[in-house]
Amino acid sequence: MSTTPVQELSAAFRDLAQAFDLIEIKPVGFLARMVKDAPKSGAGIVVDIKPTLATSLDGTRANGFLVRGDFAISAHQGSEQENTFLKLRYTILGRYAVPEAFPHPLDAPLRMEFAGTNAMIHLWPYLRTFVSGTCAQFGIPLITIPVFRPGMIQQVSSSVDE
Repeated sequence: MSTTPVQELSAAFRDLAQAFDLIEIKPVGFLARMVKDAPKSGAGIVVDIKPTLATSLDGTRANGFLVRGDFAISAHQGSEQENTFLKLRYTILGRYAVPEAFPHPLDAPLRMEFAGTNAMIHLWPYLRTFVSGTCAQFGIPLITIPVFRPGMIQQVSSSVDE
């Protein structure tokens, strides 16, 4: 039996995961494009999701930070990218706070560690709802986005310190 090494979580991350408050989640942008006729059934539909996460300190509160998720989604039938029939973009913002007595600085590496795990768990259901709602509005076969699990998708990440 082979074992996969588990990334060790930093003490600062463990403290953040226990101390944060989710202040709000707000969709800030979306776009849906039907670029060709969709297949009549959902069989063989492949969905590509490319998330980009960004974090920054919250300029409105001393002990707060923001996580922005930008998601590019494309759906195609079979393995051929040229069979893409749906392109979606969805941007959502999570606003978080920690107590004033939080013992660690909210530096970029800590925020990005949080963004790729806890924040994605908060943002992902909104993405799933957007995708399924868009399918219903377009009258195309339902595309079901799986439940998020940390490490399931490769993300592009950036951090901005203000």
